[in-house]
This record gives sequence, C-alpha cells and structure tokens, in this order.
Amino acid sequence: MVLKLEAKAQEKWLEQEKVLQAKAQQTEQRLRELEAEKDKGQRVILSPEQKKTIENFREDMVRTKKELKLVRRKLREDIERLGMWIKFANVLLMPGVVVLAGIGFSLYRRSKMNRK
Repeated sequence: MVLKLEAKAQEKWLEQEKVLQAKAQQTEQRLRELEAEKDKGQRVILSPEQKKTIENFREDMVRTKKELKLVRRKLREDIERLGMWIKFANVLLMPGVVVLAGIGFSLYRRSKMNRK
C-alpha cells in the first residue's frame, strides 16, 4: 500500500519532469545550432536577429529549468508528506486502535461476567 501511494505521487510529477527535460534539451540543441550557424568571420559579431533568438532561447532555458526544479521539489514534498502520514499512522493511529480494541474487549468480558 505504501509503495502504491509513493508510486502514485511520483507518477504525478515524473511525466511533467520528462516533458520539461525534453524541452530543456531541445532548447540547448537549438542554441548549439545557432552558435554553429555563425560564419567564420562572425566569431564575435552576431546579427541582431541572432542575438535576439539566442537571448529568447536562454530565457526559455532558464524558465524551463526553474519549472523543472519546482516539479522536483513538489515531488519530494509529496513523498515527504506521504512519509509523515505513515509516521502518524504508525505512531498515533495504530496504538489508538489497539487501545480502543482493548477497551472494547474489556467491556465485552465485563458484560459477559455480569450476565452470569
């Protein structure tokens, strides 16, 4: 049961993480292509269009990496929240159930003794 809950939490965020990683790789590839398109005489000088395109790709890359970081943090938070719930259940809920069962059994025995 615990593994199913953890897998569900991971599944929720891993798909989004894969999409963002693919986007980041595409952006990096496109930046490399733009850099390679420069003429040999253009090592330092870029056309305004190339500068704008490169800047847009860099901004997109930064944004994508921030989103990816956020997705990873949310996945970690979901897993930690699940762990806290399990700790709660183990530390408080289960002993509470045992106590209630003991009280119930004690009342049952007492009522059975009183009938005799």
